[in-house]
This record gives sequence, structure tokens and C-alpha cells, in this order.
Amino acid sequence: MAEPVDSRASIAGAVVLLVLGTAIWGVGLLSRAWFAGLFVFVGWYAFHSLYHRPGRRGLAQNGILLVASLGVCLVVAELTLRVWNRQTARSAAFAHYFQSWPQRPNIYRFVPHVHATVDAYGDIANMSGAPAGAHTHPVEFQTDARGFRNQPGADQQPLDLVVLGDSYAAGLSVTQSKSWSRLLARNHDLAVYNMGVPGGPWNSYANWSFTGPELTVKPGAVMLLMLFEGNDLYDYYGPMDLTKLPRMTPWLRVHYRTSEFRRGAVIPDMLHRAIVGAGTERTVLVRRSVDDEDVLYLGSYAERVLATREQLAQAFNLGNMQQVISHLQAAADARDMRLVVVALPSKERVYLWHLTQQPAWSEPQGAQDSPFAGLVGDYCRERQIEVLDMTPVLRQAAENHYTFSGGLLWWPEDTHWNEGGNAFIAEYLGRYLYGHSPAGPSPIPGLPDSPPEPAAP
Repeated sequence: MAEPVDSRASIAGAVVLLVLGTAIWGVGLLSRAWFAGLFVFVGWYAFHSLYHRPGRRGLAQNGILLVASLGVCLVVAELTLRVWNRQTARSAAFAHYFQSWPQRPNIYRFVPHVHATVDAYGDIANMSGAPAGAHTHPVEFQTDARGFRNQPGADQQPLDLVVLGDSYAAGLSVTQSKSWSRLLARNHDLAVYNMGVPGGPWNSYANWSFTGPELTVKPGAVMLLMLFEGNDLYDYYGPMDLTKLPRMTPWLRVHYRTSEFRRGAVIPDMLHRAIVGAGTERTVLVRRSVDDEDVLYLGSYAERVLATREQLAQAFNLGNMQQVISHLQAAADARDMRLVVVALPSKERVYLWHLTQQPAWSEPQGAQDSPFAGLVGDYCRERQIEVLDMTPVLRQAAENHYTFSGGLLWWPEDTHWNEGGNAFIAEYLGRYLYGHSPAGPSPIPGLPDSPPEPAAP
């Protein structure tokens, strides 16, 4: 005799699977919403078909109970791993403190009012898939009420210097007090406000456009824009007319917060590393240093170091970056500020000889020149904008330091400067911008007591 059809069981099964699918998708275990929809539909169809077959009702009930149990375990495991990750060593890029600005979802800043000290490892080590073996170092990380890496109240005084740029400008990967902007402020008794956050030049322009008018700057204050050859031609650029940016609505806030939460999924990242780990050499290049330790380089940055000026001139975002410079020039002029554009080389360019496994400091002729800095320099000089190419400066400093001690100005497992690199940048920019160096010896061994004379603007 056939068992009676029970529509309530089908509805209950659909509800269980819908809740489970939503939870699994919500914590980032499924990359697409339609994957969750497919999971719910296939699961419900299988349950419904089995439940209404003679003698299969018990199998259907046990099956959905098993699926639900496994799903709950995965969700709990994911949330537990997230908590564990936040309490242990993490990448010094501090991506978990990086979010869309609550007022404009296309603009990014740090989470405000953060003050944490963690044992951090390099961002390339994180990309390599083996951060567990990476060297860690303590990093103090603090943000102000606006979501920038400053001490609280740094914006409540007339400013001598405002810093714009990406993670290099923010001084990521070193503890707050040893970041270059803090050293510069302390060494030269300056009021400095650092608006650097990870991201491209457009993000800096947008952040200044909304926050700059609220800051008090001294006449002749410096607006320092750092541009990085590694990715500033490849980052996101939004509309130059910022009135076209969408305002944050309750729906958009939920959407962006959900997206940011899902991007932090741990289990999919672990699975990805386990499956494609053998191919990570295409992303991360490992070279052995003189002290028999691994030095990691980013594959994409290495490819861009080899790009010619003609190739970079064809980059889709070159025009967008130039527009950012022009808009910031107009903004600086309107506030009686001195705009200084600083072109930064990547670790892959400064240590190209090591990356390509050549004798020390024996790059081919012309390899020391940065086509990126050349394009930026030409554009700025045409518009009488002050520009500084840090490629020859950092390359000479790196050679001096390496020759003296075998050390680097970058962390071996990171794309960013170490404490010595930050100290040199602070000392050099202090001399360039303000015409003098702090008293006392050079902050890193192997460098002269004073940095080399800066090139004329």
C-alpha cells in the first residue's frame, strides 16, 4: 500500500535546505549565490523524490539529517577558523581592517578606532600558501575616527604635511611608531596626517575630495602623493566626477558588508592553496639570500618590471592616473598647498639582480630606470608639478646597505619596506621637503649620515 503524500515534509525539507544553503553561502563557502540555489534545488528534489517513494521515507529523513549536520559543521568550522585567524599571526597587510567607507561604498578606508598589536607576517608569504613558516614581527596598528592610520586627534591641528597613496604611504608592515610618516613627523617636528590606504590613486583622490575640506592645513603645506609602479596602473579607478558615486543606502550597506564578510572565508582559501599550491611559483618567486634565507618576490610585479615604456603607455589606466594627478594639483592650488608626486619602485626592480639570479648589483644597462617613473615624471613636468623619482635613490641606498650588512630595505617575505626602509624614506624625504636631516647618525648601517642630494624637481 502506498504511503500518503505528506506536503508538510516537503515544505520542511525545503526550509531546512534553504536555511542551510543561505548559511553556507553567507559565510563564503560557496562562491556564487546560484551555487547555493542549485544546492537547495537538488537537495530538495532528492529528498522529495525519496520521501514519497514506498519504503524510502526513512532514507530521505536520514539523508537530509546528514546533509544538515555536515552543513552546520562546515559553517561552525568556518566561523571558528575566522576567530582563530584573528587571534594568531596574520598578514601585515591588515586586509581584515580594510572596508568600504560607510558614506560611499566605492571608496575604501580602514576600520576606524582600531588599536591592535599583532605578530604579523609578510603579504607575499600569505600569497605563497605557506604563511605558517613565515617569519613574524610585532606590528602595532592604529586608526583614527576617519579610518586612516593616525593617532586619534592627528587631524585636529593645522597640518604641515598630508600623505596620499597606497599601502606604502600608510607604512604597512611596520609598527606604527616606526612608519616613515611618523618618523618624519617626529624628526622634523611636523604635524603630519597620513591618508594612505591600500588601493589605487583614484581611491586617494576620492578620499581627499571628501575629507580634505575638513582638514586645516598651514599655508604652503605639502600634499604628498605616492605612486607605486607595481600596481597603480592596474588598480580600480572610479569616476572622476565624484557626484556620480552612489550614496550608501541600507540595502547597499548590507550588500557591501555581506560581500566583505564572505571574502574573508578561510576554508575555501585553504582548499584553493591545497589544490593549486604546486602552481604558486607563477605568483610567488623564491630566491635564496646570502644568509641562506628565502626572499620572496611577487610574480606580477616581476613581469611589470620588464615592461617597456611603450607597453606601459598603452595601459588602460594611464589616462585615469594622469587625471587623478591633475585633479589633486587643482585641489592643492585651491588650498595653497605644495603638491609633490613621488614615484616608488617595487622591490622587484631594486633587487632585480637578485630576482634574476645575477651577480650582485649587475643588472643590464638601463634596468635601473623605471619606465613608470618616466611616464609620471614627464606628465608632471609638463604641468609644472613637482615630481621625485625614488628609483635611483632607493637603489643606491639598497646597494649601500646590502654591501655593508647583507640586509635588505624590504621585508624578505613582503612587498613593503622594513623598518630600515621606512627610516631611510623618512630621512630622505625630510631632506628633500624641508632641506635638512635630523641630527645623529644614519638610522640604518651602511648608509651615509646624510642621504644623497635629491634631484632637482
